[in-house]
Amino acid sequence: MRYPVVRNLNWRKATRVCGNEFERYSTNQIYCSPTCRQKQTNDRFLVFQRDKFRCFYCGRSSFEHNVELRVDHLRPITQSGQNKAGNVVTACVECNLKKYDSVLTTLDEMLAEVRRRNEAAGIPNDRKLRLFR
Repeated sequence: MRYPVVRNLNWRKATRVCGNEFERYSTNQIYCSPTCRQKQTNDRFLVFQRDKFRCFYCGRSSFEHNVELRVDHLRPITQSGQNKAGNVVTACVECNLKKYDSVLTTLDEMLAEVRRRNEAAGIPNDRKLRLFR
């Protein structure tokens, strides 16, 4: 069921994923279309697929060990990290919470490993990823 479009300037919103401006049908609508929502999902899945659905830090798998996986920034955004393929890895919830907002001492080695994985998967290191709503 489609709701009528509210013609109010407060209801216009630009999507963070594709940048298109659209008129919202409800206050919690954040995507302009189902295709736009799929693009964000694909970026997360791309990182998980590149890391073979295993935690980058401890190696546990979502299939074998039944852990929840998240996308983690090697260099946190609060410390000038970016949402780029060369800076994000798959991490289980426990490892992600342990690391939190810190930079690990072996950051250069980890970034080199991520670059190697990106090259093997054919992903440009500077590709911007849309990971958040």
